[in-house]
Amino acid sequence: MFYVEPQFIHWDYWSNYYKNCDKLGKRGAVYAMTFAEKRPENYELPSQFEHTVYEGMSRGYYIDSQGRKSDKLRSYVHKRHTAHHKSLSEGIPQSRGFELIKQKYGWGDDMINGTLTGEPLWLCLMIPSPNIPDKQVARWCAMYEQMELYRYNMNFGRDPLGNMDCEPRKDANSYSSIRLNELNKNTVERFIC
Repeated sequence: MFYVEPQFIHWDYWSNYYKNCDKLGKRGAVYAMTFAEKRPENYELPSQFEHTVYEGMSRGYYIDSQGRKSDKLRSYVHKRHTAHHKSLSEGIPQSRGFELIKQKYGWGDDMINGTLTGEPLWLCLMIPSPNIPDKQVARWCAMYEQMELYRYNMNFGRDPLGNMDCEPRKDANSYSSIRLNELNKNTVERFIC
């Protein structure tokens, strides 16, 4: 049996990522960052909100010993959000997509908490079914992330601001683009005539 839909969807303030990522996402999760006035319902998908600014995925866990007396299991979902925290709270973009988020919404705790925008940043975690074998979780996460990005694009005609890697980066004035357009136009004209 193929399990496509998540076991459950969990929304919380993005600033609470450290409370949720290890607890819910040890095996893996597809996640999203969404600006909204109020907390979305746990049946709502990030692709339903135009102000979803980033969708990603991560899977697995590791042992974090950083000078502690005992080792702690940490999810890679948590580790990803710790990296995102630097971009969002300190304004140090880790990618072009996060630079675009910063340009539109700002950065820092006031942005994250909604003081600047009137809409706090929410974290959505979409958790795979426990019936999916551990060795298949990475594939489920990759598939579901792409499905969510596809749904978002179908709903809003573009990708989330932070997922600009999905957008083609062609220079319309380059020789290659001009020549491909000419060839495509000639091919269409040949079939019409």
